[in-house]
Order: sequence, then C-alpha cells, then structure tokens
Amino acid sequence: MAIETIGNQSQATNQLLYSSLVAAGMQEAYLQEVKTFYKDIARCQMPDYFAAKFPSLVAPDGSMMTPSAALPQHAFFAQAMPIAVMEDLDVNGGGATSFPVIRQVQDVTLGPREVKTHISVWNWRSDVQGSVQAVAGLLARSAEKKADYLLSDLLNNGNTATCWFTTATGGKHFFDTNIPCDLSDGLSGQTFSNYRTNYPLTVANLAKAVGEMRAIPAGDTVPIAVEPDTLIVPTQMTYDADMATLVGSIVYSGTGGAGNLAPGQANNTAAQGDNVAFIRKYIKKVVYADVLANPNDANQLSTWYLADSRSYGLLYARALAPQYAWQVSPNDFFVFEENMYKFKVNTWEGAGYGIPMYIQKNRGL
Repeated sequence: MAIETIGNQSQATNQLLYSSLVAAGMQEAYLQEVKTFYKDIARCQMPDYFAAKFPSLVAPDGSMMTPSAALPQHAFFAQAMPIAVMEDLDVNGGGATSFPVIRQVQDVTLGPREVKTHISVWNWRSDVQGSVQAVAGLLARSAEKKADYLLSDLLNNGNTATCWFTTATGGKHFFDTNIPCDLSDGLSGQTFSNYRTNYPLTVANLAKAVGEMRAIPAGDTVPIAVEPDTLIVPTQMTYDADMATLVGSIVYSGTGGAGNLAPGQANNTAAQGDNVAFIRKYIKKVVYADVLANPNDANQLSTWYLADSRSYGLLYARALAPQYAWQVSPNDFFVFEENMYKFKVNTWEGAGYGIPMYIQKNRGL
C-alpha cells in the first residue's frame, strides 16, 4: 500500500528523517497484517481502482496525491439482479415480456475520516526512532480498521435504518421480512425475508438458512441462484460458529428418523456425518469479526449473518491511501506552548448497502 506523508517541518534534514521513520512505521504495521475483515464481507473499491478512474489523484511519481486534489464524492457499484426466467415463445410470432433490470448501480457516499494523537516532547526525545515508528504504526492500524467499523454499523443497524429501496418498497429496511422481490412496488407478488429473531446459530438453523437463501425467487417464481457460502459472526460467537461448522459439532446422527436428519440427508446408518458434508459443501468461509458486536449488547452478541461471497450485500470504497501528517517543528503552536508533538492520519472512504438477497441476518435472541 502506498503511504502518503505531509509534514510541517522547518528543516529539510528533519523532513527526511521523519518521512523515512513514519513510512517505516506504517509499512511495518501493514507487513504485520493489520487484522481486518472488511474485504471478506463486502465488495470493495480500493485506491488503485480510483487512481485508474481519476488520473488527477495520481502524482507524477505514481503516488496518490493529498486530499488537496479533487476527490470523488461517490463510488458506484454495478450490480444487476436477474428477475425473470426465459419464456416459451409462439412460433407464429410475438416476444417475451420485458422486465426492468433492478438497481443496476448502487451509490456509496464517500467522505473524510481522521484520527489524531499526541506525545510529549520529552517522551519523544528519549526514544526518537522508536516513538515515531510506534505512533505511525498505531495510526496505520486505526486507519485500516475504520472499514471494519463502517461495515459493522451497517450490519448492526440494517434492520432499522433506511436504505436505497426503503421508499420504493413502502418502508422496508435492508434486513426485514416480506421484502418485495422486485425491490420496488411488489407487483410481482413475490417476497423474501432476510431477518430472523430468536434464531440461534446451530447446525440445524444454519442448514435451514442456506436452504432459504438458495430458494429466494426473482420477480417471478424462479430462484435467483443465491449461493450462501460465508458465515459472519462476532468473535464472541467463535464457539457457536465452530460447533455449527466443524466436524466435532455433529448433532444429526443419520439414524433415528427424519426428525434427526439434516436437509437432504438420507435416513440410514451409512449417512452418518452427511450433515457435516452438507454444511461444508456450502459454507466455505467463517469470518470472525472482532468489532462487530458491542460487548454489552446481548442481541449483537448472539447475531450471525449468512452471505453470498459473490456480492455479500455490503459495499465499501476507499478513494485514497491513508494520509499521514504531523506537527513537530519548534515553531508549531502545540510544540511551543504545550511541549507536545501531534500526529494524525486521514482517509476518504465510505460504505453502503447492496442487494439484500445476498445476505441474511439472524438474531439468537
């Protein structure tokens, strides 16, 4: 990742020193792989994508320019959803019914994000190199982690917040029940639900959720081929997720009657363990999201999500790499008056909702 540095320095030598140390600290943070999950749960547009679409953001040396450059206010994601099956035609003439493409482009609003910190001059001067790199690394991690927080807010609030189709559907939220499949006026008569309560994460419930999502119809009665393959849970639900997806979590024996079988599992002794194969056939990835749940919110701590990795239903865009700035000149106000060095990093990013068929929210309570 390209790292931008903007300094307020009085001496060229100091500028070079701090630039190199800041870059080293931030690069070290990224080399240590800042633990994030946003790329696992959302379709993403990153700085390289915007650099190709907006050449004005790129400096002559190939690096991304500072926020003084004109920045895109929106990110656009092309997403089309099939809404009809092929019709039989009369050999004597006539054509098929024409259906509109639903919401080809989702618009995500972009804006500035920033975090600041400071350190006393005396603590700094006792360990210049270590202090610079430590501060830079912490800010780099904060900048990279912001995407996780943006997407977590969307997931946590999706059953109450308005979204791009709320008005057209008469007040439906992104996570809701009986959402019109045409995401519009509902004239097709088909609906789906992507929100449940009192639905804890178990093998049985996970298998049922997979089946429900795969059966979501388009504007007519034909399924739109959703393939839920990603389970998203807060890290506090690691045990529940493992019990629902790992071999050691078998709860269906394969014997004892249909009530003790996973969907599609044969009722015979040879079928023992088929439920594990069933789950593993569809669930390819489990995402343990460390900032998804508020530790004091029982509902969030019991909520899990099932998503199709081809879309996820969530969108994220970052137009600029993190921009790092500092004030360490003796003439800077806070240095002169408070004996404090100040640092900050900012980005230009945003997140939004995509197509609701591709993700389901299930509250355990």
